[in-house]
Amino acid sequence: MSESTAHPAPERYFSRAHFSNTFEILSSLITQSQSQVTSCVDAACSPAWFKLMLACRRRGLKVTLIVRAIEQNTHSGLAWERLVAMGVQLVWLEADNTSMRTSACVIDQSVAVSGNFDQVTSAAESVFSGILIQNLPAAVAACLEGLNQLLRSGTGAVDLPLTELRKTTPSPLANQLVLSADPTAKVMAWQLSLLADHSMALDEEIADMHQKINAFDNQQDDAIGDVVGEYLDLKQRYLAQLYQQSGNEKEQVQAQAAQTDFAQFQFRQSQPSQPPSAEPLGATQQQEIKHLYRKLIMLCHPDRVQAQHKRQAQDVFQRVQTSYRNFDFSVLKNIEQQLQQVPLGGLSTAPDSFMSLKQRLAEEQDRLSSRCVTRLHILHSPTWRTLSTQSNWDLWFTQQAEYLQAEIQRYSLALEVIAQPVP
Repeated sequence: MSESTAHPAPERYFSRAHFSNTFEILSSLITQSQSQVTSCVDAACSPAWFKLMLACRRRGLKVTLIVRAIEQNTHSGLAWERLVAMGVQLVWLEADNTSMRTSACVIDQSVAVSGNFDQVTSAAESVFSGILIQNLPAAVAACLEGLNQLLRSGTGAVDLPLTELRKTTPSPLANQLVLSADPTAKVMAWQLSLLADHSMALDEEIADMHQKINAFDNQQDDAIGDVVGEYLDLKQRYLAQLYQQSGNEKEQVQAQAAQTDFAQFQFRQSQPSQPPSAEPLGATQQQEIKHLYRKLIMLCHPDRVQAQHKRQAQDVFQRVQTSYRNFDFSVLKNIEQQLQQVPLGGLSTAPDSFMSLKQRLAEEQDRLSSRCVTRLHILHSPTWRTLSTQSNWDLWFTQQAEYLQAEIQRYSLALEVIAQPVP
C-alpha cells in the first residue's frame, strides 16, 4: 500500500476492528480501490453492498461477487442481471454450504476486510462483531487463497437457472458459476481463522471498554468516593427498614438491589488501584501498552493454542486482560518475559479432520456471539452510559456530588422518620 493511501491506520501494516460507522469506513475503502474487488457475502446481500459493487464496476474495476443462494437474495428485487450485464462475475454459493460463517472482501489484493456485511446497515451496530480490516500481507494472502479455494469448489458454469437450486419460481439468471454445497477443509480452516481474528478483536475492544470504565471509576472514587459511599449506605439502610416494616415484595427487590450496589462499591474500594498521585498515561505510553497487549494476546489467546494448553493459556490471558485494564505496564512486560522464556504450545500443525473443523467452526461462532453479548452488556451498563455521554468528567463529578448531598439529606431525614415508633 502506498503511503498516500487514505486507509484509516497510522502504521504501514495494521489489523484494526471497527464497531461504529462501519458502512462509511467500508464505503471509503471500496471507493478508493484502483483495480479489483473480490467479495463473498455469507448472508443476505444488502442493497448498500450491491450498489458499492455496481459503482466499482462502473469505474472499470474487476469485480467478483459471491452470494449465497438463499431466498433473501434470489427474491430480493436486486437487479442481478444488470450486475452481470455490466461485467461483474456473479457467483452463487448454494444455500446449504456450511463452510462459510462470515463475509470477506479483498480490495486491490492489498487490503482484506471481514465481518457480517449484511448487518452493517440493517442491524444495530452494537450487537454485531464489527468489521476487521487488515493489510498485513499474510492476512491478505490468506483471504485471497480462501476466496480462491471457494471458487475452485464450484461446479462450473451450469445451464440451469439459479432457482433450480432453490426449487422456486423461474429466474432470469442462468449460466452462472455455482459453488457446491459441500464445504472444503481449506475454506473451513480459513473461516475458522477469520472468526478467531474477530474474537481477538472483540477481546481487545472489551478490554479497552473495561479500561475506560476502570479509569472513570478510579477518578470518581478519588473525587467523590466518600459521598458516593455515604449515599449508597443510607439508601440501602433506608430501603431495608422500609421492607422490614411493610413486607412488600416490590420493596424487597429494591432493598436487595440497593444492598448489592453498596456491596459492589465496597468491593471496588477494597481493590488495589493506581495511586491517586500517578500521572495519567500519555499518548505514546498508551500506544506502547496497546501494542504490547496485542502482542501478548497473540501469544496466549486460548483460541490459538493446542487443546492441552488451553487452560494454562486462559489463566495467562486473564492476567493480561486484568493488567491491561489497570494500565499495569510492568506486569505486562513481566508476562512478555515469561512467555519468551517458556512459550505456550502453539497451534497444531497436524491437519484437522473435516468433522473437527466443523465442530471448531461452530464453537468459535458461539464464542464470538458470547463476546458480542458481553460487549452489549457493557454498552448498556449505567457506568458506560454515563462516561460515554460526559466529555468533562470533573464537571460531572461536581454536579453528581451536589445531587448526592441532597439525596443524603433526604435519606437521613427519611431514616429518622421511619425509626420513630408508631403511635
